[in-house]
Amino acid sequence: MLGFCLTVCVAASSNQEAGQSQEAEVKELDPCWSSPNSMPPSCNPSKGLCGVCRPDIPFRNRFFSDFLRLSRMERAVVVDVGANTGEFSRWMTLLANIAARHHSRSHLIGQLNVTMLDPQPSMAPVLTKLVTDLRRRTPNVSVSFLPVAAWTRNGNMTFYSLKSSQESSLMADGADASRMVNSGQKTIVPTIDLAAWLLHGASFSDAFTLRLLKIDIEGAEYDLLPHLIVSGALCRATHLLVEWHLNKLPYSRRLRFLGLRLAFDELLTKGCQSSWAARRQANASFPRVIAHDEYASNNFHAKVPGLEELLFAHNGTWPPDCSEHRVCMKMKGLFDGSEASTK
Repeated sequence: MLGFCLTVCVAASSNQEAGQSQEAEVKELDPCWSSPNSMPPSCNPSKGLCGVCRPDIPFRNRFFSDFLRLSRMERAVVVDVGANTGEFSRWMTLLANIAARHHSRSHLIGQLNVTMLDPQPSMAPVLTKLVTDLRRRTPNVSVSFLPVAAWTRNGNMTFYSLKSSQESSLMADGADASRMVNSGQKTIVPTIDLAAWLLHGASFSDAFTLRLLKIDIEGAEYDLLPHLIVSGALCRATHLLVEWHLNKLPYSRRLRFLGLRLAFDELLTKGCQSSWAARRQANASFPRVIAHDEYASNNFHAKVPGLEELLFAHNGTWPPDCSEHRVCMKMKGLFDGSEASTK
């Protein structure tokens, strides 16, 4: 678990925070609250390092802090896309209950909805049982499971599964494509247009003050996220967690989608501020918290064709004969000057 890289972008605005009820002042939860006791020293929660190994911990605790500030008239929803065994939703449900009771906000538990999406046939009985268990343990929380794959359109697609459910995906064109196709189990699964579902479905509607969206779909995120950005669907989330899988992509796609990952936060916040505000002036918003789960073996070390050439083209060196050309020297002075370096 030592290979995680964490980026958490807090994009809170005074307008967003003003919408939160101040029924009673609630202090921000410690970012590493309720971390596992078994975490290695390099991720010591007592030193605030839990996010090094578990980016989801400070992310979920920021959500819980906002959740505890809700009034009795406000509600929150968690949408778990790529639920797998349901561990994320399980802990979100149980810890929300613990946090609410600890802060004398027990009434809030009835204001939380949790929805899990996962198409794996092998996970359907697991998630169905989890829903039953959570409803028994936290009867006031609305918990549900949809056996569908989140995609760019409604329909059906081939889903590839290996023995390890963590390697199951809609994608079979990456580095492990031959294993997926030749050794994996192929199943036709129903898909939903996630953008339309988030924009028009009741599960992510304006009835919810807080809307948490977690996406972990084993490489398919690179096809799904552009669709969610262009549609404005991601702007509806107040808290967004994305698990990335760059190394699952074929070589030909890695460089361009590395660019998507690097530009993602700005694309989302700037895009939501402009186009989303223009279309829905009364409900203009953008995620106040964006977190990235980047496990090293899924995102680093493997070759990204074209990256070395791109690095060489942008490494700060100019042509050897630049000094002999007035325009080249002018551009060098402009772009390598102190003004450019501070922007």
